[in-house]
Amino acid sequence: MKKHFIFTLISIALFASCNQHKKPVLSPREALDLVNQMQDNCYEPLEEAVVGDDVVSAGVQYSSRHNASFKLRCDNEAELYSDGRYYYSVQQYEHVVDDPETGEWHTATSNWFLVDAVTGKIIPQFENDNYEENERWVELSLVR
Repeated sequence: MKKHFIFTLISIALFASCNQHKKPVLSPREALDLVNQMQDNCYEPLEEAVVGDDVVSAGVQYSSRHNASFKLRCDNEAELYSDGRYYYSVQQYEHVVDDPETGEWHTATSNWFLVDAVTGKIIPQFENDNYEENERWVELSLVR
């Protein structure tokens, strides 16, 4: 009986460790697409963005179809977190212009999402009753 129990524990530990530290299979664009799907596809890709007086490549960023000041932005690389998994960080925010004359602006974040770069599982970081599969806030730290 003891041998069977120990074998089961070792098997579980090996399975869990096999799922950790897997390199990302999703691209940043795919991670952003998953969050967009969760948001009823109300965002579309941006090809360029205005920063101050300059027009630059938007990278991996989407803008709302209904209000261009609302955006989704994804980091270009997935990062390793304390649970041994790689996640992309996706920010859902509003671009707020403080002074139209000077172009001074700031962002107002409405949510952060961690997207598992292997499975595509989305973890909202701010509690929000609007999400059907709302998970409790997950505290993970980056591995540096």
